[in-house]
Amino acid sequence: MGNKIIYIKLKEGCKPIEYFRNSFDERKNYYYNLSSNAENELEISKACIDSSYFLIALIHDNDKIIYSYLGTGTISHNDKGFSIKFNIKSKLNYGTAIKNICKLSELSLSDDFGKDEYVLKEESELIAKQIDFIINKPFEEKSKGQRYENIDSENGLAVLAQRNEYCERAYNLRAPMQHRGEFQRDYERIVHSKAFRRMVDKAQVFSASKGDYYRTRMTHTQAVSQIARGIAEGLGLNMYLTEAIALGHDIGHTPFGHQGERTLDSILQGKFNIIKNVGSFTGDLSFGGFKHNYQSIRVATLLEEEYTEICGMDLSYQTLEGMLKHTKLKRDNYSLDQFISIDLS
Repeated sequence: MGNKIIYIKLKEGCKPIEYFRNSFDERKNYYYNLSSNAENELEISKACIDSSYFLIALIHDNDKIIYSYLGTGTISHNDKGFSIKFNIKSKLNYGTAIKNICKLSELSLSDDFGKDEYVLKEESELIAKQIDFIINKPFEEKSKGQRYENIDSENGLAVLAQRNEYCERAYNLRAPMQHRGEFQRDYERIVHSKAFRRMVDKAQVFSASKGDYYRTRMTHTQAVSQIARGIAEGLGLNMYLTEAIALGHDIGHTPFGHQGERTLDSILQGKFNIIKNVGSFTGDLSFGGFKHNYQSIRVATLLEEEYTEICGMDLSYQTLEGMLKHTKLKRDNYSLDQFISIDLS
């Protein structure tokens, strides 16, 4: 198969997507006919006939990729012209993996594809290796059902405390470990995240004077964690879950405390006319506003890049709920759907 890659650009809702979906669901070969009026596609057809390649079908809406199909196949020729015989082996939501592929290839849907062209050819050893890793084990992007067991260290918890066996995640990327509970995993994933380390430089209380005792978002988080541990120990609650919530609750917070949060909220509601490149946007330049607990969820489930397979850290629903509900939700002003790609209901 070598390093040959073919990209296919497909607009959401178009008929050919059905064949890619069927190939993925049925694990069968399907065909995609190449355009007879696109010079680039015919050149690709003649150059690649009977050779094997990796295939990436980029499903887009308004030139923004929303998901992708990855597989393998060959280009063949018959009485009707050239066609791609393909077998789709993986479907990716627009997560870290497909972002990396597009970044490595420097692919632009608007610039690299011609007006009537929907197929591009490239040779890249680096991209080919990444696709090969994705479409073969151990890569699995889809959500997996998982049952977690009781662990001995939680035997002394209160009756209503959360336990390892109750843990639920969106993806369940990693298999359970005998001496490492799932809420301990959440705690460790947060501690090792980039968003957690960034809190070191976020001032919580801002002052024009200088001194050695500034309270940053990190020192505040450490104090919250200490208080939360004391409460959890007194009530017999799950200590790792408590700490995970405490350490993660402010990873989406702005600098300069709640004044910074209120200012950013006003900007995103269009109250201040300071957003540049206004020609790139339509409407009243209102982006819905900002609230840090929703942003913490967005960081944990979308922005943080911990794994090749997915966006986010794959934290448990219990940890995410604690992070979200540590302060007021203001449901009438903010919709959770804007900040998260998984179902928290």
